[in-house]
Amino acid sequence: MFFTHIPDKHTKKKMFFKKIPFLSLTTLLISSIAQLPNFSSQCLAEIAIFDHPHVLQTDSGPVLNPNNFLVAVAGPDQLADEKSKVFLDASNSWPLNVATSLVFWKQLEGPPVQLSNPEDVRPFFITPEVGPEGAALVFELTLATDDVTTKDTCVVNVSWGNIQPTADAGEDMLVKQGDQVFLDGSGSLDADGEKEELHYQWRQTSGPSVVLSDATTIKPSFIAPYTLHPADTLTFDLDVTDKGGLKANDSIIVNVSWEQPVLEADAGPDKVADEGSRIVLDASKSLSQPEKISRYFWTQLQGPPVTLSDPTAVRPIFLTPSVKNFETANLVFELTITSESGLMATSKTHIRIDDNWFTSFSQEAFVVPLKTKGIGFEVERGGRIVDLSPSRPPTDFKVRDQDIPYGLFDIKIRTYKPGGEAPLKVYFPDPVPEDYQWFKCGKGTGGTPVPISAVVDPERTTFTIFLRDGDASDEDGIQNSLIRDPSGLGGPSIFLGNTLSKSRKFQPNSANPENSPIEGFGGRADFSPKKLLALIFGRFTDFSGPSNSHNPEVNNLSTSSEGWKWLSLQFGPALPLMLLGIIGFISIVFLKKIIGALVSHKDNP
Repeated sequence: MFFTHIPDKHTKKKMFFKKIPFLSLTTLLISSIAQLPNFSSQCLAEIAIFDHPHVLQTDSGPVLNPNNFLVAVAGPDQLADEKSKVFLDASNSWPLNVATSLVFWKQLEGPPVQLSNPEDVRPFFITPEVGPEGAALVFELTLATDDVTTKDTCVVNVSWGNIQPTADAGEDMLVKQGDQVFLDGSGSLDADGEKEELHYQWRQTSGPSVVLSDATTIKPSFIAPYTLHPADTLTFDLDVTDKGGLKANDSIIVNVSWEQPVLEADAGPDKVADEGSRIVLDASKSLSQPEKISRYFWTQLQGPPVTLSDPTAVRPIFLTPSVKNFETANLVFELTITSESGLMATSKTHIRIDDNWFTSFSQEAFVVPLKTKGIGFEVERGGRIVDLSPSRPPTDFKVRDQDIPYGLFDIKIRTYKPGGEAPLKVYFPDPVPEDYQWFKCGKGTGGTPVPISAVVDPERTTFTIFLRDGDASDEDGIQNSLIRDPSGLGGPSIFLGNTLSKSRKFQPNSANPENSPIEGFGGRADFSPKKLLALIFGRFTDFSGPSNSHNPEVNNLSTSSEGWKWLSLQFGPALPLMLLGIIGFISIVFLKKIIGALVSHKDNP
């Protein structure tokens, strides 16, 4: 068996799934034609293959292959400075299994650069020196199995002066067969140039072939094709190039249907988050009537590349990447939904990533902010972290703060193949004492902390833990390209079975993840602003003399500093200024009242 369907080389990030067509009417027609004289079985195969992209040819003829779904995703378009390190990223290709698939990168356009490894899922290169106009580097990703080959491209604009353009292919459309359809790229922009100086190039990437009136104009037109299918989907890419050569890309879907179904993709609201945050994309509000949604697919269009937990999930998860100091990064994601008949719709969501003011350990490390510093996590090879959240110790596992100074983490790593190895590097802001070890504590260990061997650097600020999908280091023990590792840094007392035994206290200033944007991190789980008010009230009542014995919780809070720590964490360095402002405001109010009282007394002796 060999594959016969090779999608267009620009399946681009917007649409990858062509429907599995209805065979009944087409098969009947082909069967009738096959009865004609001089009509060979080879002609029959060619017709079937042309009409059905998911048909494979075997020795006995063409057969439908419903599992023939492979998507090459070359990652988002990126903007980079000259002489900077840039990663290409195929980790969101689906399904990704480097054990059975060929991954290959090739540069198509731009000043030549040297890729670290063209067969790597995430190769890197150093951007070249460019002039004030900049340069656009275009790369092609090929993903191939024994049955299917798919390709995708991405653009890396290198510039220090010229601003890259913005492409806008217009809104998705629903038309009828025979309608004249006008594509519209007039929403494209060039921030530092004239729109008239932009060069437009339209290209059909999927669906029954049509002829554009002029593929280089802003608004080309075509006639919606007549086919035997009740519904067809056509996708078009728009490439926009400014006078300096920088590029931008967008796509549009044109659904051709006899009926008027309801199909609305909803990628969720735009968001703002700090680097190192846990983000959940949400397509749950997407709508399809009367048919159901048969497939979801998420792709990243712009920004530093991230790896999604599952690009086909309704609510995939990812961790926000590091950004440069005092800068932001804008990530754009597109959701594509497919109905049961093969019609498609798209929706975009934007996420702005802000600097979290913590020093990054490396370009690829996810930095989890703690109290005053941060702890970093990075997978060296073989996969990427797709989820990182706090993990609570088992109920019968009683520990003190110094026993697990940085807390426990539930780490999820998506590997590039089932059973793959993924070395995890953990960066600490302070040297770790020699009697502290990295340990695992989850269902796989029966809730008992089990020390894990790690390679430790001489300064004891970096631990490297070797994890493998499906072995004892993986919580589920299944080779499914997903490693789950509930673990953390622990002191000697937790391995002795007696948390009250004396051990060297290790409580770095950066410990206790109380100010982390990762969902679930915080101080006491039951602390809240309401209790903070109770704390403040308790403080004032303490000053007046009576205790709060009738409310032990308030009394306990008022005799601790937890509430004030919480307040400090909420406002950070601005807290002293805020307090001074409040004191100043109160002072002015009282001063005005005093002056008013004196003036009133003078006027009315």
